[in-house]
Amino acid sequence: MKSLAFWVFSLVVFSSLSAFWNPADSLILGGEVLSYSADYRDDGSVILAALVSEDGIESVKFLRTEDHGLNWELVHTHAMSVSLEVVRFVTGNGYHDFHFLLYTDGGSGLYLLRFSGDFSSSPEEIQIYGGQVLENSIELAKGWGPNFSLGCAWLTGTGQDDTLFFAFSEDYGGSWQLASWRFGGIPDVIKLVNPHLSLALDGADNFYLAFSGAHFFPVEDSFEIFIRVSEGGIGGSWSTIRVTNNTVPDIYPQIAVGSDTSERKIWVAFSHFESGNYDLYAAYSSGGYFDIDLLSAAQGFDEYPADLRSVEYAGQSYLNMVLLEDGEDHNRVEWSYCYGDQPTLWASPSLVADGSISLSDPLRPILSFAPGSPEAGALVFYCDTSGIHVDAPWFPEVEENDRRLGRRLFHIESFDGTLRVLSLYPGEYTFCLFDASGRAVGRWSFERELVVTPERAGIFMFRIEGGPDEYSGKVFIVR
Repeated sequence: MKSLAFWVFSLVVFSSLSAFWNPADSLILGGEVLSYSADYRDDGSVILAALVSEDGIESVKFLRTEDHGLNWELVHTHAMSVSLEVVRFVTGNGYHDFHFLLYTDGGSGLYLLRFSGDFSSSPEEIQIYGGQVLENSIELAKGWGPNFSLGCAWLTGTGQDDTLFFAFSEDYGGSWQLASWRFGGIPDVIKLVNPHLSLALDGADNFYLAFSGAHFFPVEDSFEIFIRVSEGGIGGSWSTIRVTNNTVPDIYPQIAVGSDTSERKIWVAFSHFESGNYDLYAAYSSGGYFDIDLLSAAQGFDEYPADLRSVEYAGQSYLNMVLLEDGEDHNRVEWSYCYGDQPTLWASPSLVADGSISLSDPLRPILSFAPGSPEAGALVFYCDTSGIHVDAPWFPEVEENDRRLGRRLFHIESFDGTLRVLSLYPGEYTFCLFDASGRAVGRWSFERELVVTPERAGIFMFRIEGGPDEYSGKVFIVR
């Protein structure tokens, strides 16, 4: 049995959620939202682009925050001349002053609107591709490199005739270089399972595109996660990486990559079908095989990754993930993260919101960051019938004078029914375990390491007492 492991961070799993989350879970845009996308700038501001419908007229509203999501300003509204389903948005950084909106009307091609930084003039419309485009497949990303770059990906066709397109620009979207591959011609992939794509670019402008594909017939028995990767940019060599190898479906991947050009660091989150439900798994590779572990499972819920992002802040790499629990009567949004120097150890997922939340693309929850703000961290956006909401998890502190602050953490590992708890800082601690109803299962004292074997498997809540704070979260014990 593969072990399940994660870290408990002192700023992540406080017993009091009010100390953990920004107290204002804000509705920032009401009305009928069709699609939305967000991105951040180096100065710490965050811009949200939302496609809305008002009295049958579609427009894109741009909202900006400069205080890590506490206050939002409507800075521009752009009326669209065509009917759309999906928009994707990225914004520039300090060395240029553009905003970029990607869209398609499905039939006539793929387009980029390039707005000036202050939205004072009409945007320039640039056609990237002419022809049929599957609307829910479009993806837009910016590169990690020293020179600003943009990459996008999309699908044409259906089923066996799907063709995967890539486009790359290094002149702020003015001109584009294209590449394409047809499914069935890509090694190991005979057919696309669904149009959901996830795109990332690294510091050398290499493409990483994650998708769920079939590698043999019958298709329904061979859903696997693949990554299409370039070496040497869009005009270099391409290869296909197979992440999973199972006899049950793996679907809905999300991908993130590190900014380091000397070492390839890839994170993938995906859903894996097991015992009647989809569970959430996280995979990591630094160039070789993928290390794959269960991140979250809940009986009676299907779990999916909604968004996965990496960010560099104060010399440290952070990975953030938004995940979904989809139940019969209600659903919920959760958030988790890990450090780049501990790339496989994710914090126990924490609740963002629950209720009637839109889970499917193009209204699934998304992430952004505010890396220049004093409270630098993630913003989690989600949509329901009232509009778009934002919540802000507390971000981990960073290194200062070679001393790592805010990272007193515990390593928790579950394997073959045994639970191991390890503190990186010796002390006097008490580990308390509770079942789903809140009933105490066990209570053990330890100083550095605890190894126990609870009587039964399942999902449990825990609390670690000792020192100035209490730490709590979920743990999944398997046999």
